[in-house]
Amino acid sequence: MAEHPLLIFPAPLRSERLKRLGSGGRKVKLPDAQQQASRLAPQFKRLQEAMEKQRLILQSTSLGIQPEQTLVLETVGSVERFINAVKKISGLEWLGELELTDIDPGDGFEDERDPDKKLTGQLFLIMTDRRALDELLSLFNKWREDPEAPFPKGLAPMKDLFRYHLRTIRPWDAQDRIRDTGLWEDWKERIEHGQETVPFEVELWYRNDPNRRQKANAYLENVVQTLGGEITSQCVIPEIAYHGVLGRIPIKEVSQFLLQVDTLADFRLFQCEDIMYVHPVGQCAIRIPEDMSETQHIGQLVDSVLPRGEPIVALFDGLPLTKHRLLDGRLIVDDPDGFESAYQA
Repeated sequence: MAEHPLLIFPAPLRSERLKRLGSGGRKVKLPDAQQQASRLAPQFKRLQEAMEKQRLILQSTSLGIQPEQTLVLETVGSVERFINAVKKISGLEWLGELELTDIDPGDGFEDERDPDKKLTGQLFLIMTDRRALDELLSLFNKWREDPEAPFPKGLAPMKDLFRYHLRTIRPWDAQDRIRDTGLWEDWKERIEHGQETVPFEVELWYRNDPNRRQKANAYLENVVQTLGGEITSQCVIPEIAYHGVLGRIPIKEVSQFLLQVDTLADFRLFQCEDIMYVHPVGQCAIRIPEDMSETQHIGQLVDSVLPRGEPIVALFDGLPLTKHRLLDGRLIVDDPDGFESAYQA
């Protein structure tokens, strides 16, 4: 093994070095086409491997579900007419996008005037089946062999994506499904308290096709049942593109994955492609006194003691009963839209 890295210098090429990306007409230095192709090729290979792994997992079920995966595409700058191009490829389903304002420079992408400046871009989320992924790979290979090759009508934005914008393409994975949800900490605490089951809330990718939503729920239920758990309820709200599921599983099924956060990715529940997020479910308990005179005493105590000091600001998802005697003199409600007038209580 060489003591120092080997430097291989390619033949000099005339490169499209600068292109205006993002807002304000700022110029972003771009990688050349050869560098882009070499960097993206392994990412597409990993997508194929992940799709094959999903196919093998689904073979063990009798639900008749075809393998799919959610693709995460991080771009530098915005890709014009990209959504229209996605709709041209059968088997691709648009899930959503996010504006990015803090992309680290690298991989040949950097601001011309300030190489350390954060870049702007977009994060696209797309569901794909195996055939659509093959077509996407075919388009990439066509561009890779000849960056100037014409693309079919309506798919030119894909060529711009590969050449000028695409920084990363990868599957939405188990770590994405649990990142920043507090699930790991919640489950560890439940083990320490000796709970036998752990509740969870799953937010599924919303599918416009009702049949596809039903299959997603059926597969999730199958996975939960193989873990010895159960689905307790399901909620679909088309108006806000929401599909949520509540369930619980035995604590013994998750304890081995709680040694560290990274091992949660091996848990079968988090490998379901239709899952967007898995959240912990909160609990609350109210003590009901045997002697109801206690509640009367509390009411008398509240009536006699008014709060002091500066008020605390709070945002309510709903309107308190401002005329209730226990709130009288203790709550100032700012109701600029006049919601209180519509309340019957």
